[in-house]
Amino acid sequence: MSIFITSPVTEKDYFEYFQFRWKMLREPLGQTFGTEKDDLEDVSHHIMLTSSKKIIGVGRIHFLEDEKKNKKGQVRYMAIHYDYQKNGYGSKILNALEIHAKNNNVCNIFLNSRESALDFYIKNGYKTIEKSHLLYDDIQHWLMKKTIF
Repeated sequence: MSIFITSPVTEKDYFEYFQFRWKMLREPLGQTFGTEKDDLEDVSHHIMLTSSKKIIGVGRIHFLEDEKKNKKGQVRYMAIHYDYQKNGYGSKILNALEIHAKNNNVCNIFLNSRESALDFYIKNGYKTIEKSHLLYDDIQHWLMKKTIF
């Protein structure tokens, strides 16, 4: 099976990308289409993993500056289709996002992991900092950090 890492380019690509994100991350929680987006989409770097032109995974990173003008990254909206989980594909997406961060002089990446994904991020070098928010008052998230250089 050939796997490709790419970014959405066309309007069709973006529609399919966001539809996949919604299907994996929001529809199971009873949320409507549109809840898979936030106001940072246009300034973010989007990655999708495809096989036979079908999306099997997605992830996104955006950059922020702290009070010392240090650039940091935040990974959001990571998802791998259920049929492809536990095969290293999530790590491929995460690695591509980390490379993009390094290429943009980011040394620290943060994310808020669902409790169910903590082991995945720990395996990929992220450290748990603290318990963070409850998504839709139901799904516990944890703030995590990785220094990439």
